[in-house]
Amino acid sequence: MDINIYQTCPCHTDKKIKFCCGKAIVGDLSRIVDLSVREQSVAALNHVDRTISRLGRRDCLSTMRAHILLSLGELDTAREENQQFLTRNPRAAIGYQHRAMLLAESGESNEAVEALQDAIDLLPGLNVPLSIASAFRMTAISLLKDDKLIAATEHLVFASNLVEDPGITELLRSVRHSGEVPLMHKSRLNLSLPDDFAPPEWAEAGRNAVRFAWRGRWRAALQRLQKLDADFPNQPWILRAIAALQTWLGRTGDAVKTLAEYAGSDQLPFDDRAETFALAFAISREPRERELDVVRLAYPVLEASRLGELLVSNRRLIAYRNTGSHLDSDERAPDIAGIILDRDRLDDSQDDEVDEERVPLTIGRFSVFGKRTDRPGMMHLVLTGTPDLDEIANEFRHWLGTSIGPESEREVVNRVGEFTHELTREMNFPATVSARRRQEISARSFERLVMETFPTTPFPALGGRTPAEAAKEEERDRALIAGLILLIENDGTVTFRGSFDFDRIRDKLNIPRREPLAAAEKEKVIGAPLALQRMDLTSLDDMNLVAVFAMAMEAGNLRVLRPCAHELLSRPHIDKNLNHEQLYMILASATFDDDEAIELIHKARQSAVSHDRGVGRILVFELEQRMKRNLTDGLEELLHTLETRYMEDPRIRYAVSQVLEKFGLRLGGPRPAEFDDEGDEALPVSAGDSALWTPDQESGGSGTREKSGLWLPD
Repeated sequence: MDINIYQTCPCHTDKKIKFCCGKAIVGDLSRIVDLSVREQSVAALNHVDRTISRLGRRDCLSTMRAHILLSLGELDTAREENQQFLTRNPRAAIGYQHRAMLLAESGESNEAVEALQDAIDLLPGLNVPLSIASAFRMTAISLLKDDKLIAATEHLVFASNLVEDPGITELLRSVRHSGEVPLMHKSRLNLSLPDDFAPPEWAEAGRNAVRFAWRGRWRAALQRLQKLDADFPNQPWILRAIAALQTWLGRTGDAVKTLAEYAGSDQLPFDDRAETFALAFAISREPRERELDVVRLAYPVLEASRLGELLVSNRRLIAYRNTGSHLDSDERAPDIAGIILDRDRLDDSQDDEVDEERVPLTIGRFSVFGKRTDRPGMMHLVLTGTPDLDEIANEFRHWLGTSIGPESEREVVNRVGEFTHELTREMNFPATVSARRRQEISARSFERLVMETFPTTPFPALGGRTPAEAAKEEERDRALIAGLILLIENDGTVTFRGSFDFDRIRDKLNIPRREPLAAAEKEKVIGAPLALQRMDLTSLDDMNLVAVFAMAMEAGNLRVLRPCAHELLSRPHIDKNLNHEQLYMILASATFDDDEAIELIHKARQSAVSHDRGVGRILVFELEQRMKRNLTDGLEELLHTLETRYMEDPRIRYAVSQVLEKFGLRLGGPRPAEFDDEGDEALPVSAGDSALWTPDQESGGSGTREKSGLWLPD
């Protein structure tokens, strides 16, 4: 890459190369950049070192050297180079940019954010160099690892606005679309201040702070707003903007306090206050529920064969052979894993007459690791720290007798909220119970938990009071309860527990029902997933309805997607821009009712045929839904149709293989058998009547080092 002497110098002094590091360096800079672009980092580093030995330690060479060392993962050397540069240039933005990248790579996300703000504050002029996008990206990744998802998202958004980088775009998409990311963590507090905003004595100062924020100077904007708050206290917009910038900077504790102050304003509508409390609860590191310890107990395995027999024969236990998933911190998967039930498991012969009271619940999990060359066999038991923990552990120990030894270790491995624990307890049905019956029982259980258990459970977020007690007091307390209800309503673990009407619990506790938002209030829903759920969809024109649908799709906001898809389907002319089969499939994947799901999939097929569009991808979707819902009727016919009519299309063949792979199958035959490592003692589990199952659960992943991105002339 040819570089000329009139381009900006790599050390970002806002000077041309000729007047900064000198024209004699240009040829070497061109060679170093060329090698780096071709990912020949070692050669680029060698060329930098040769140039330094020949021309001396120029600042542009020092910054390039730090970049390359960082890309090679030589953090200690890069840190030393960066420190030397900052000693010579204590106000050089590029030095703090590199410091931020080094801190991010070392997992120090808070310090990385501050160093990055130092770099932004020290930039000369108004332009932001494109190369700083790499620092924002690396800081975002570090924030993601610290579960500061809103801060990470904002760093990625800023980076993507600077450069078109597929890596940044994909990472941002994965955060926004991931079902693993809670809905509330996809919120984006709006900084926009209307042009006609009053009072005039502080509105212009507020706009100036926003201008700082759009340039990436979030810390400077925050300082201006905090001064404004001191001069004009209790202004809702100022408080909201302060909270927004605190979340962007990863200052979660400060943001939670500001959000609580903002939500306490009597100038806000009740729904805004409830949604703000819900956001504060969601991002807070402080527990909103009374927490229980999740405890792991360890026992040595003394008689492997006897242990396997006892695990199979006990009706309070269900054992799974070679799950392939890591249930604790050991490096390899257990040979046997399973669950403990609160009562005897039901036989498969018991049909749909089974009632809720007879269905056993999971109260613990166990995993067994066979004898290895470097360690004895071990049994791990994981229980939630309810008052009967020791009783369950002693009973479990009694069942297994002399096959395991006395408890050798007890460790707290996690903590879980008391009510969340109740919500997430698994029901274990016989295989012969129909999916519809399972759904009915699960829905009734969920209704009981929300209507009876929730109101009587003490919450630290309510000062240790129960919702039933707090609901009798001030409106702020009712807004707090409304925030807790919103979190339950939008918890991904309860999304498919039926169409429970949460207004029932609001009515019971005398909490106001949510007020719909008209089309004129559409600016309130931008970046606000909970507010979007209140939008009156019928009041929107086609363009805004499609926009709402896109926002709901991006965030995985199911409580908007379902009514929005129905509203779109009621407007047939929209099919020109948004085909109806996509809407039918979205509704099918989001419905609790299996019959309704299949009916919607058939409607998708009919829509595709009527518009002369292919149905292959719809058939693949139907295959996945049938397998996920355990709907075996028609499955063989569906597979035959795909095999005989669509497998010549490589995209369809690949999609089918991906679906089958997800459920432990593969095209052309079953997965080959997996064997234990040679020399390891496998723990036996008899087939018999043990109700064994071998699920295909993929876990983990591989991380790759982020490249730092070498300077290129802007």
